[in-house]
Amino acid sequence: MHNVYQRQPFPIWAVPNALQNSLREAYTHSQAPIELIFSTAMTAISIASQDQIRVKFLPNHEILASLFFKIIADSGERKSFLFQLLLQSIFDFDASFHEKREAARKAFESSIEIWQLEHATLVAAFEKAIKKGQPTDAAKLALEKHNQAKPVLEKFPKLIYADATPEAIAYGLYSQWPSAALISDEAGMILNGRAGQDLPLLNKLRDGDSLSVDRKSTESFTLTGATFSMLLMVQPKTFRHFLEHQGRDARDIGFLARCLIAWPDSTQGTRFVYINQVLEWKYLPIFHDRITAILQEGYSNGVKRPPVTLELSVQARGRLMDFQNFIESELGHGRCFSDVKDAASKMPETAVRMSALFHHFEGRTGEIQEDTFQQAIEICTWYLYEFKYIFGAKPEIPLEQADAQQLQEWLWQIFVQSNGINLNYSKNFIRQHCPNSLRNKNRLNRALLELIYSGKISAFMHGKTNMISLNPQWFYFQVPMQPYRW
Repeated sequence: MHNVYQRQPFPIWAVPNALQNSLREAYTHSQAPIELIFSTAMTAISIASQDQIRVKFLPNHEILASLFFKIIADSGERKSFLFQLLLQSIFDFDASFHEKREAARKAFESSIEIWQLEHATLVAAFEKAIKKGQPTDAAKLALEKHNQAKPVLEKFPKLIYADATPEAIAYGLYSQWPSAALISDEAGMILNGRAGQDLPLLNKLRDGDSLSVDRKSTESFTLTGATFSMLLMVQPKTFRHFLEHQGRDARDIGFLARCLIAWPDSTQGTRFVYINQVLEWKYLPIFHDRITAILQEGYSNGVKRPPVTLELSVQARGRLMDFQNFIESELGHGRCFSDVKDAASKMPETAVRMSALFHHFEGRTGEIQEDTFQQAIEICTWYLYEFKYIFGAKPEIPLEQADAQQLQEWLWQIFVQSNGINLNYSKNFIRQHCPNSLRNKNRLNRALLELIYSGKISAFMHGKTNMISLNPQWFYFQVPMQPYRW
């Protein structure tokens, strides 16, 4: 699945300082992949800000600022911990309206039931007057007056959907609150369920397009002006299943291209703690205070404020033009992004969205400045190369070389799990525990020979046991002196 493109570290240095400090602090406490931390924090910013700002992508083309994130990460990468750590202010704000939403729903259901009974009575009286040839003016007036008094559900913010179909989300945006997000730290059921079969609707929600849903048994509706974010975390095996069954469609309709996708390296096996390590929360409370303030700005005294339209400064627009031209130059045959044109073509717009979120989170006013937009370019460029790493064309290489690479990666994992102590393993142990595809005797032998010829391992006999020794020049382990990865 992975491309041979040499990946670069996530550009944490490009994140605005106020946010960067919070991300580094979250990493110090969790030691989870920084890509996972950034995606989760940016989702919080997107949810809080998306209904308050719009941004001009082109002079006559206004777009939303909301973002879609997708993270592929194994179990044990502390996804759930980060959900609670970085999205807590969103959860708290959403929960603060739960009782009001429930009370409003019950009051509406009671009122609409009475209204429907009265409506049926008035309709019957109107029909009776028609049948008997009696004057209908009074009955018609009563019916019209009654229709004007139809109960309306009082709306309160509902920001989070964790397990809902796209159609149910769209109806919630229509009937409850027009700004929300679909988030999950175990998104397998979402991607491989009904939501994964209605990706075009998710595209429309992300783009802010008008959406009409016709229903036979319940209320049909048209959704306009809604804003929607998404964060899906999924395990590699589940994500591969999704790609096998719906990956082609997801690429063709542009769903994956609309997502900022990362498949970070695991930090498991390197998350050490120290006796003298002092952990304190200095910057994360500031992050949550800002998220809460943004949420409260958008909902004041029960009224949702209208959005503000942001624009790029002249200098930032020049950067946008350079970014667009750079990407365009790499779309041609044989160029870097020729195999990921779908994601590349979306990335300038995504960078504009991200710069608007940075601008709003930092509390800046006026136009989006060049430095803010350049930060978004650096990060979105990284995501574009990450997309290429995951989905780009795979060069054809001999099977034994591919097997050797897979075996080397697995040997590295068990070496790290031993804290860099064990360099020697029996061949029988390797065959029993290595990836399933390498447990065939002939394939394993060829892969071992490839690694022996390249000097990465050696073979020897210990009594009657065939042993494999890892070359410490290739397999070396260094305990981190401090918790940052950058």
